[in-house]
Amino acid sequence: MFNLIRKKLLAAAQSAMREMTCPNCKHRFKPFADHEARTFTELSTIACPKCGKTFSFSESTDAQKSPQPDPDQPLSQPPGSRIERRPVSATELLFYVPASGRWGFMLFFAIFWNLISWTVFLAFVFGRHKGVVEIAPIFFSSLFPAIGIALAYVAIRGKYATHLLFLGPEFVRLQRALFRRKNYDLPTAEIVHVKKAEFYQQNYQPVYGIEIGAGRRKIRFGSALTELEKDWLCWEIRAFLREQGAPV
Repeated sequence: MFNLIRKKLLAAAQSAMREMTCPNCKHRFKPFADHEARTFTELSTIACPKCGKTFSFSESTDAQKSPQPDPDQPLSQPPGSRIERRPVSATELLFYVPASGRWGFMLFFAIFWNLISWTVFLAFVFGRHKGVVEIAPIFFSSLFPAIGIALAYVAIRGKYATHLLFLGPEFVRLQRALFRRKNYDLPTAEIVHVKKAEFYQQNYQPVYGIEIGAGRRKIRFGSALTELEKDWLCWEIRAFLREQGAPV
């Protein structure tokens, strides 16, 4: 049983790995694309398929600690992108971002967290001494399964959630649809930046998404998109909002 769980965790961790850059030859590749990792120790050391150099995740991260600067010329939608650009009117634009269909790193992390947290929680609940129920330890240990449930939800959202981004002269709205629809609005006139921002780290490498900011309020989405799609979307959003008078 333990070996089966270990094998599945290894497979989930391997499939969730993103492309990285070799610090030696700058070749971009996805680790372990041509073979399976047999141990978690093996996952910590990467070999470049082009030049053969081995390096750690942290060494690869040094080459990409910040996103590329904003382009100074229009970008075209990347080939194969499933994002739909829909002009609504001369002053309104809509982007449909379909579900990624991929579990990503969060699934592996959620499984690992839930295995540990639920084991500890159930030990407190059913391992009480002489039938004495101690509320404080049970309550404290229950916080960790609750976090695990939240992590599982984030993993499900990353695979199945769709997004609609509406740009207009009065407001910008991001609608996320999963089990229900939820809207996030910003006044167009108050938007001061549209950029790639670090959302979290995976394999010791930053994962960027799109951030639209208006003062302390922000709209964030798109971490599962390719880097080319993020660059293109940032350019499109900025260009359109500038036409509406936003100071981006």
